Amino acid sequence: MKKLGLLLIVVLSLTSCDKEKSVRKKMSGNWTISSIEASYYTNGLVDSTKVIENNGTWNMVDNETRDYNDFIYTHTKVNPRSITSVATAAGRSADSDEMTWYPDDEDSERMVVWQLAPDGYTEPRVVFTVLESKQSSLVIQYVESDDLVNPRHLKYKEVITLTK
Repeated sequence: MKKLGLLLIVVLSLTSCDKEKSVRKKMSGNWTISSIEASYYTNGLVDSTKVIENNGTWNMVDNETRDYNDFIYTHTKVNPRSITSVATAAGRSADSDEMTWYPDDEDSERMVVWQLAPDGYTEPRVVFTVLESKQSSLVIQYVESDDLVNPRHLKYKEVITLTK
């Protein structure tokens, strides 16, 4: 019985590693930022929405050799607020190629982007919720709350649509 339990644990571990590898492969690549929809909230209600189309590219590289992947971002119009907040907290430029990314869970429901600060220790990060993940499109969402007690009380929401 113990051998069967151990075998089951080994099989599940190998399966989850393969699944994570598959998620990384699916998310990596050269992506066009088709649109960024930024919604601003007042008292939890949408105050205004701004859509920016054809905003540049993200090149998400899957290194396969590290726990995190390289993340290269370029833009043509404006930096997404989510990326700017990470860079500012790290004391760097949002135009920097020094950001990294990784899928935060095996079901590809979240993606984390982070940047190491010059002190070498701080790692400001932003978590995106993956709304849609297909071979040729990826839709991710970033939110900010203005209420720590009730995080559903939104201040800002950003939906980024990427296409290959």
